[in-house]
Amino acid sequence: MKPLFVFAVMLVLVSCESWAPSNEDVLQSPNVSNGQLAARYFGASTILISDGEHSVLIDGFFSRPGKLYAMKHGINSLEASIQEIMNFNNIKEVDVLLLSHAHYDHILDSGRVAYLKDSIVIGSNLAIKKMSENVNGRGGELKVFPVEVMPDDFPLVPFNIKYFKTPHAPKSFLMQGIEYLYLHKSDGLNYREEGDNYSFLIQHPLGKILVVPSAGFSEGMLQDIEDVDVVFLSVGLLGKQSCSYIKKYWSETVEKTGAKVVIPIHWDNLSGQSLKPTLWPVDNLSKTFEIFQKLADKNESVSLKLPGKFGELFRLDHLYRN
Repeated sequence: MKPLFVFAVMLVLVSCESWAPSNEDVLQSPNVSNGQLAARYFGASTILISDGEHSVLIDGFFSRPGKLYAMKHGINSLEASIQEIMNFNNIKEVDVLLLSHAHYDHILDSGRVAYLKDSIVIGSNLAIKKMSENVNGRGGELKVFPVEVMPDDFPLVPFNIKYFKTPHAPKSFLMQGIEYLYLHKSDGLNYREEGDNYSFLIQHPLGKILVVPSAGFSEGMLQDIEDVDVVFLSVGLLGKQSCSYIKKYWSETVEKTGAKVVIPIHWDNLSGQSLKPTLWPVDNLSKTFEIFQKLADKNESVSLKLPGKFGELFRLDHLYRN
């Protein structure tokens, strides 16, 4: 019982807040109208980008079970919670749902969202397979397209989507052990295999949006991408990497793409709708954001912003046009 007790204590700790953005860093959005490019952030890498008529959802993780709850009841997709969040945020349509990879905090609710909204789903074969297992036998009714056989870009007027295979964030042996124990106790070991990871370039007449859902990099991984307006940049586990790694990651995703606005994602503890940051045993967000801020300060054309409340709507085109 002792290992389980220690593990439970660690789960409680990682649910505590270790870092919080200052008020001036949080996005303060003006009113959003149809015809303007806007986004909603739901924690992890779940982002809805919309122009008021058409929308693209990156990953689908809305149920967000607490750690202790999941250990008792399992990691399950809860359709009632999904519907409640969709209704509260007035999300009527999801034209395309992009799956970055097959881990539970990226696909847990994707199948149900795709079924409820009749969305086109694009992702790896593994992500599609695991997503389809969560819709109670309705997987055959989903409109799925494996990214492995997709063209280089996918036109959905007015969006154009490109896919880039990018590395996962490195995990220490300790982190791998914690993850294994949690998934084992939560009946979620089927999510342990993540498969390939993809980043997405979403182009719209009002802006060019890059989404990097996992904080891994390789040199030239986003080659030929330039003049990016906003990058949603994963920082999950980044604080456990070296300072050199963090700077090179910024170089590949921000400097080389010419990004004007950086919005960090995947810094939350994956539980509930309060978007609490993770604690030091899992990550070191203070280190990450200290380095990010110094890098942003070196270039006056780059601003660093954080989304506000869970699901809160904010304009994207306002950030880089003013």
